Amino acid sequence: MISLLLSLLVALPQEPVPADSDEGLRLFEERVRPILQNNCVECHNPSQSKGEFDLSTREALLFEGEFGAWVVPGDPDDSELFYLIDHEDKPFMPKDAPQLSKEDRDALRRWVELGAPYSGPIAEQGGMQVTEADREHWAFRPLAEDTGRSIDAHLQEALAERGLAMGPQAEPRTLLRRLTLDLTGLPPTPKVMEAFLAAWEQDAEAAYAAAVDRLLADPAYGERWGRHWLDAARYADSGGYEFDVERPDAWPYRDWVIEAYNQDLPYDEFLQLQLAGDELQPGNPAAHAATGFLTAGPRITNQETIQNRYDELDDIVATIGSSMMGVTLGCARCHDHKFDPIPTRDYYAILGAFKNTRTVKQPMLPPAELAAYRAEKAAFDERMSAAQAAADQAKDQIRDAIVARRLGKLELTEEAAQLLLAEQDPDLPIWRYTLRKPADDWFQDDFDDSDWPEGAPGFGTAGTPGARVGTQWKSKNIWLRRAFEHRWLHMSDYGLAIHHDEDVAVYLNGELIYEAEGYVTDYQFVPLPRKALDLLRPMQRNVLAVHCKQTVGGQYVDVHFVDRATMAPHQSLADHVFESRWQTLRDQFGDVLQVSDEQLKEEASAAEAAELERHRAAIQELRREEPRGPQRVLSIQDKGPEPEKNWLLARGNPLDPKDELDLAFLQVIGPANPEEAGFPVQPRVDGRSSGQRTSLAQWMTDVERGAGRLVARVEANRIWHHHFGVGLVTTPGDFGTMADPPSHPALLDDLAQRLIAHGWSRKALHREILLSDAYRQQGQWTPQLEQTDGENRLWSYRPPVRLEAEAIRDSILAVSGALNPEMGGPGVRPWIHPDAIATGSTEKWPKGVVDGPATWRRTVYVFQRRSVLMPTLETFDLPNATQSCTRRNRTTTPTQALAMLNNPFMRQQAKLFAARLEREAGADRADQVQHAFALALGRPPSESELAQCLSFLTDETLADLCQVLFNLNEFLYLP
Repeated sequence: MISLLLSLLVALPQEPVPADSDEGLRLFEERVRPILQNNCVECHNPSQSKGEFDLSTREALLFEGEFGAWVVPGDPDDSELFYLIDHEDKPFMPKDAPQLSKEDRDALRRWVELGAPYSGPIAEQGGMQVTEADREHWAFRPLAEDTGRSIDAHLQEALAERGLAMGPQAEPRTLLRRLTLDLTGLPPTPKVMEAFLAAWEQDAEAAYAAAVDRLLADPAYGERWGRHWLDAARYADSGGYEFDVERPDAWPYRDWVIEAYNQDLPYDEFLQLQLAGDELQPGNPAAHAATGFLTAGPRITNQETIQNRYDELDDIVATIGSSMMGVTLGCARCHDHKFDPIPTRDYYAILGAFKNTRTVKQPMLPPAELAAYRAEKAAFDERMSAAQAAADQAKDQIRDAIVARRLGKLELTEEAAQLLLAEQDPDLPIWRYTLRKPADDWFQDDFDDSDWPEGAPGFGTAGTPGARVGTQWKSKNIWLRRAFEHRWLHMSDYGLAIHHDEDVAVYLNGELIYEAEGYVTDYQFVPLPRKALDLLRPMQRNVLAVHCKQTVGGQYVDVHFVDRATMAPHQSLADHVFESRWQTLRDQFGDVLQVSDEQLKEEASAAEAAELERHRAAIQELRREEPRGPQRVLSIQDKGPEPEKNWLLARGNPLDPKDELDLAFLQVIGPANPEEAGFPVQPRVDGRSSGQRTSLAQWMTDVERGAGRLVARVEANRIWHHHFGVGLVTTPGDFGTMADPPSHPALLDDLAQRLIAHGWSRKALHREILLSDAYRQQGQWTPQLEQTDGENRLWSYRPPVRLEAEAIRDSILAVSGALNPEMGGPGVRPWIHPDAIATGSTEKWPKGVVDGPATWRRTVYVFQRRSVLMPTLETFDLPNATQSCTRRNRTTTPTQALAMLNNPFMRQQAKLFAARLEREAGADRADQVQHAFALALGRPPSESELAQCLSFLTDETLADLCQVLFNLNEFLYLP
């Protein structure tokens, strides 16, 4: 009895504790809030609620996720939270930290007993607070004033502090080879080398400066340096992922980048056009091509989901961050950035600039020319349509004549022949149908279905068991209506002949008379109850209405009124329904009515054949006049002038939107609000675009109020990185707090200031770097440098840098004499070993390619398929374009040597190189060796090298020697 009473007492409901009691709120403010803020909220907040536990607000605290609620107000003993903080269950909390004191745990327990009240949120969504201290990080500070000091002065000061000095200047041959490979990715020709050496003898400084200017003006400069940007822009000619769909309209962006480098397009404009070219210069096709930057990333094309869309937007935001600003914006997608002052709120506020965009294929013509083309094309289409219609009419007339001749040979009455020629059974009922959900009264007999299309029964897809398809139906739902006049029959044998796959509902004169779920595999007879038969109006208009819903597999529906008394013995219900004299004639003589194109040629008379040929020739001649369509470019446009609603997503989950956000910028740079920053959002006057991307683009390059100072530092460092093999900041795509600071901060700021001061001219910055003593040093290393400047962060010497994959292939083609200098256009597809192609489920590279001048173009023009990279290029660290690459790997592996020795391309080019030597140097072996060294290495061989080569040629071929030269470090490295 006592135990029963106790159990009843336990089961009695307890009086709930108010969630806003004074004691509870006071305890929250004095004790609980500090405990949670100092120990818990970092991992359990709206941006990253680990274990589905977010304690930033009371509502979040009490949310029942997959594991239920962690806290039960009024009942700490039933709250899972206390098992974790008391270290009774794992994971012990706080994680990787000492256990909370007993006093703190008692305070939390008492707070839960009082209903776990909150006086306000502990952490706001995207709760990171950006401080002035964050803005003092070297990358985010305003640029220091230009010191006016030279590059060499900066470096020499740091060297002197270590008791070091710059190395001596490299000899002129090395300098020109370094300069030419660095700026163009190609070796200097012997003729250019000799001219340079002659000028050097007259005035070395003038000769070198002239070579710098000449190479910066060479179109090959854009092909070489444009490739560096294409890495950062993750450019490719296909979409990636499983299907890796080709993008035949992507290459105009690649060509725009190359042209922008060659024209020295100001860098601020270069960036702005890639973000908002369509808004800034809507009438300029090149500006539309520039927005190919935003479409260049990988995309899933076989399904459209909100998750995939946000993945695309993340790719854009992350690429903008690393390539333009040197910040890892993508790390703030699911939570506030772990290391840098970038709240999740900032990430989504910038993402909003692209939420309203769509990918389009924009014609590469100015508006006036595009309008002229469209008018010309419309006139041509009208002429072609008329010519085609005349040809079709002639074919139809001749087919009719052939059918008439065939029918004349059959023993048919005229009435039977006319019935056979009928397009459909004149006795077959015709239904009206729709695949879109109609109005609610669709089944009523007075509903207007006059705009519904007509179709013959039954409705469905071929292959559905028992189906006899008269009209194709492939969607999920179909609604049917048919008006008919009822003649009085034997009511006891009257019913429905019905076949349905799947759920069906049948209405007669506005009343439901039959419904069934699932499917049948043949026609079924359904007797109608008296109530249904009474709905029939004899000798008057009746309306039969049917709805069928399909969920999986095939679909089919057909409904008829039938009188079983009229069925022949052993006749199936389906045969009875479709029994007709017309069908009998069609089954027997239907082939007579079919005249294929081949039969048309065979059975046409001489006059008819001449008529067909006249029309064919006229159409063929007209096709030669068709205006050629403009090249299109994969680019970005806004969907309209109104920005799409944008949300801060909890943990990056698109199905869990939190705060609605407007466009805003990085708080750590300055004012985040576009109005306050001075870049208000202004929709385009033509109403086609919101103007958000223009606002972002202007902020991105503004030095005083926007990210321009950061952008200038990043680009100055990028240029230094590609000239020296490593940047003043070693991580070109990450200037955040985890990156090493610049080796020479004042020099970096000076270079950034000079980039801006020269109108954002990259060529001007190139020129200053290339003319410096630091760039012109010898690559001389000593044991002392290992101790004082082992990583060459002081630039005390010039180490050799291995050429990139493209420069290696291009140099081989140039030296062999096979290089095709043609610029621009669609990507070419050189030969790839079949084993490298057969790595996927679909053919993603043409087989049987024969390399020749068409494929021997510069490697920047090789079709870059994300799933099939050229193996030799991949071996030499070509990035796969799945994400922005601001710094390539630079590996040394055995497979690189094997590729240089065994790849068929290498052997082919070695033979072409040998043929060139024989053609240009004659038959003398010594002359051939001399010319080979001049072409491949830019210098003559030493006496010992010449002797070794001549000895080698006594047993080996000239092509073998050429391949040896290709494999020398001196050939593969930038000196």
